[in-house]
Amino acid sequence: MLPGSEIPEGFYRQAVHVCFFNSFIQMLIQKRQAIRASWPGCWDLSAGGFSQSGQSSWQSAQKECWQVLGIKVDLKGQAPILTFSYPQDFEDFYIVHKDEDLRLLRLQLEAVSQVAWASEEEILLLMDKGAFVPYHKSLISLLFSLSRTSSGLSL
Repeated sequence: MLPGSEIPEGFYRQAVHVCFFNSFIQMLIQKRQAIRASWPGCWDLSAGGFSQSGQSSWQSAQKECWQVLGIKVDLKGQAPILTFSYPQDFEDFYIVHKDEDLRLLRLQLEAVSQVAWASEEEILLLMDKGAFVPYHKSLISLLFSLSRTSSGLSL
């Protein structure tokens, strides 16, 4: 099943999202290439995509990090920190704490034009300007809050 295609009755699609946070509680964000079919030229969460048949959520999340950013992560057996379910769709969110040097990333050039570290306030400002994929602002705030909690920092 291709992304964006109709989901046949009785089938489900699983999306995965990985949010990298550094020790300054900034999220690694990626700018989608202008040629992308959905949200061209907009900033987005660190990495994401759809699971292939037979792949677990964590396997798909690892694959997306490697394919899109060139970052190897070990999520084996890790449960997502957050899951949303829809009638024929599941979205799993993972948080990874890693101080990654952006100059060393190997970007998937057909998908990503650039990356940056951004604070919650910077992402919300990008959303206000229409320059970030229009997630609910409360989701962004929740991801930052969960990042602080999962890193052992106080809210």
